[in-house]
Amino acid sequence: MSALLYAGATLAFVFALYLATASEGVRTSHRLLAAGFALMGVQFLLSRLQFDVPEHWLVQMRPVLAMFLPPLLYLHLLVAERSEARLRVADAVYLAGPVLMLVVRLAGGEAWFIDGPILGGLALYAALIWYRSRQPAGDFAVRGVILAASLRRWRWMVLSWLLLTLASDTWITFEISSPPALEDSLGFGVAMLFLSGFFTYALVLVLVLHRSGPLGWVAARFRTAGLTADLNDRLAAHMRERQPHLDLELNIARLARQLGVPQRQLSEAVNTAHGVSFSVWVSQWRVETAKGIMRAEPEKGLLDVLHDSGFQSKSSFNKTFKELTGQTPSAWRSEQTGQRYS
Repeated sequence: MSALLYAGATLAFVFALYLATASEGVRTSHRLLAAGFALMGVQFLLSRLQFDVPEHWLVQMRPVLAMFLPPLLYLHLLVAERSEARLRVADAVYLAGPVLMLVVRLAGGEAWFIDGPILGGLALYAALIWYRSRQPAGDFAVRGVILAASLRRWRWMVLSWLLLTLASDTWITFEISSPPALEDSLGFGVAMLFLSGFFTYALVLVLVLHRSGPLGWVAARFRTAGLTADLNDRLAAHMRERQPHLDLELNIARLARQLGVPQRQLSEAVNTAHGVSFSVWVSQWRVETAKGIMRAEPEKGLLDVLHDSGFQSKSSFNKTFKELTGQTPSAWRSEQTGQRYS
């Protein structure tokens, strides 16, 4: 059992490090998932510590860490759905459960008052993930076709992970209410086997999604890193100097012709470097241009601002600006200048 716990912790920390240092894709979402895997690694080590020193204060904090995992996984997927790919202030509500568990643990709450919320949290966030999958934003379309398909597959893996964890934790809860001890628990052993297998599969899946397996992924990195970096440099320079995003009719085919590269290569470069679809990436450029205009000319009318930044209509300008910044253009400008505009 000890060897299994150490192996599980190692795999969890490897995956956490991989995600935390990833420079591609949706970085905030990656960091949240990395935190989740790091928590799982710590949970493995604390389970091993429990065998030797069950009353250790660190062991007593295991329920608190367990309460953090479901909201981290949910937020990881939720951030990936958003155009701006960022956390929002309102997301702090998801920390209420873990904070409450910390208070209960410090107060020496009874076992039933600890196990119940952990199982309830797993069920709640599994239900929320399923619910989000039924919503329009749940298709991850803002992340581009290739990444969106991978995220949809990953979401079902995460949902399965939570449901199986719920089942195994329920089994363990009833089993250890009377002998055997935790280290002799059949449910605990099954849970450890499942999680170790899950981590191994997840790590391989991430590598496979990049190319054709670990060796193919490494080889492809060496082969394409220079080409991708060069295209991204050219693309950034082109956007700054030529400002093609101001063209109302800009599409990926037109920009690819301007750069002299295949559309697919351009699309992959944008998806890889920025973690969003081409259309969202162009919108980001337009929103940043609009911000620059409003900073430089705060009295300029919003109709002039939207036309000068490449938007076709006021409705699309307001909608896109709010999606990417969390504020309407008027509210953003008022906040920046300290003046109210109509």
